[in-house]
Formats: sequence, structure tokens, C-alpha cells
Amino acid sequence: MNLMMDTGNGSSDSRTRLSRGLTRLMLRIHAIPSVTRSATLIHPLPATHMKRFITTFRCQSPVTRYRHLAGGLALGALLAAAPAPAAVTYTTGDLLLGFHTASGVGSGTSFVFNLGPATDYKNNAYTTPPVNDIGGVLTSTFGPGWYNRNDLYWGIAAVRDAAAGGPNTVVNGDPKATIYVSQATTTPGTSTPWSLASGSTVISVATSIATMQGATGSDLTLSGGFEGAPEAAGTGGRGILQDEGVFINSWDEFNPIGGNAFGNILTGGVQGALGTGQPFASLDLYRIVGRPSASAVPSDPAGEGRYITTFTLNSSGIIGTVPEPTGVLLLGLTGALALLHRRRA
Repeated sequence: MNLMMDTGNGSSDSRTRLSRGLTRLMLRIHAIPSVTRSATLIHPLPATHMKRFITTFRCQSPVTRYRHLAGGLALGALLAAAPAPAAVTYTTGDLLLGFHTASGVGSGTSFVFNLGPATDYKNNAYTTPPVNDIGGVLTSTFGPGWYNRNDLYWGIAAVRDAAAGGPNTVVNGDPKATIYVSQATTTPGTSTPWSLASGSTVISVATSIATMQGATGSDLTLSGGFEGAPEAAGTGGRGILQDEGVFINSWDEFNPIGGNAFGNILTGGVQGALGTGQPFASLDLYRIVGRPSASAVPSDPAGEGRYITTFTLNSSGIIGTVPEPTGVLLLGLTGALALLHRRRA
């Protein structure tokens, strides 16, 4: 269609017909389902505003309608052509690190960040996450004093496959319903290991973690979850910001501050508070098997937590890991023996 942009020429009847056609097009756009509108960056007016707009619009002259609608469609074309935010990087079984607070700057928002595959930490493939600097987004979300806030909490969780039935497939040494969850600590590797009553208890936790990890529908504002959500700026494509008042299945729903986590099963929760006054904050990570298998590596009984590593976070927002306690102890003994040898020499 060739739109006449010079309203001083051409048939008045033509402009009238065109304005009516554009009006109908606009109203059809307003009726498009929300999923499609979100994908094309078209958002509806509230019903009361739309009614007021239509009433005013119908009272305008054909020329005025033409000008308004032609300009609006041109703007709409530009918006529709704008690239949508890329989906966050995620593979089932990746460790998710979550932050949220109940008050102050950033309340109402959960920041969730992908640390990479849990089994890579178990198998010592990673010493630090693929992307480990999140200081910028923590500052912009929770304020410049985020590290010293004792009302800001962080925790870690993951599961590859929460299935309670079917073949117990082992992938990278982990059978189904194997979960990874954190425990707060001030000294790396010294927290009390998780111990759950049975495999079925672990499976219940795994189901809750899986719900938090992945979306269950095409409209993420209705289904929530981490997988498929648009990435947040400054996270290297690995983090998202969740509006806790809009998203369901967001981090905060499964990790209430001061409460039990993931289906009210993990007593005391998986989170720890920042603002400890330490040079870095720490979270011990544990692996818990729900469906034991002789092929698992390592092969643990159901419900028994095994220490994997400790994640650290410093005041600049740099994430790291430290060796397991036995490694730290051996390094310390080796250093002490070397020093003693020098003194004797």
C-alpha cells in the first residue's frame, strides 16, 4: 500500500477510508494474544485508557486521524524491527546462583546467575565460573553497598533430571534426581553437610528445583523460571533479573528469607547473608543423590550430602572457588614441612 504523507493533496474520501482502515488495524493489534505482543514489542493499553482513546479518536477529523495513525504505524514498524533481548545461556543441570532481599534497594527483584554445569565442579573441570564478574549488576540492582548488607541473601541450587521413575540414566557420573545445593558458611568447607531422610525426600526437592530452573510455557511472565528468560545487561548472557511481583517460579518463591527452601524441605534454607565483615562471603556446595546407582561417580547413598567445593564472592563481585578442606590441609602441611626443613638447614 502507498501511503500519501502529504495531507494537502489527494481525495478527502481516500484519506477517510485509509484512516478507517488503519483504525481497524490498530484495534486488531490490540486483540493479539499477549505472547505475540511480547515477541513483537507491542503492548496493549489498559482497557479504560483504550476506551478513552477510541472515543477521542473517533471525534477527530479524517485528516487528523490519518496523521496520527500514519505516524504511529511508522513508530510501530521501528519498534517491531528492534532486536529482542537474547535468551539467557542455560543447559539443564547448570548451577544457579540467586540473590534477593526483602527490604531496601532491590527488594522485589531476584538476580539469578548461571555458574555453569554442576558436574564440572564435581569433576574439577572448573576452578572459577566461565563468567565470574557480577559486580556491576549487583551494584545496579542492590546498591553500591550491596556487599555489606546483611539483609541481602545468596544461595545455589541445581538438578539435571528430577524424574522419580523411568530408567535411572547416569550422566557425567550423576544419576537422576541428583541435586546440588549450598549451605551458608563463614569458613570454607566447615558447614554441616546436608542429610535428607530418604531418596523420595531428595526427589521432592529436585522437583522444586526443576520448576524454578525451567519455564513451563511460552509466556515467561506467566510460567516463570530461568530457562528461556531474556538476559540481563552486564552478565555476559548468563544472568536474569526477575520481577518478583510478576514472575512465578522465581528464585524468591523457593528460597524465603529465614525459612526452609524448596518445598519447605531444606531446613534453614540454602542461602547465606552477605555483610559478614569477612574479606569474602562463602557458600559450601553439596551433592545429594536421590536415586542411587552403582554407576554413579562417586556412588553415594540416598540423602547423604557430599561436599564438592566452596564458592566465594568478594566486595568487587568476583566469584571464585576454593579447594576442598583436605586439599587446603595438605597444602598447609606441605608449606609447614618446607619451612621447618629450611630452618633445620
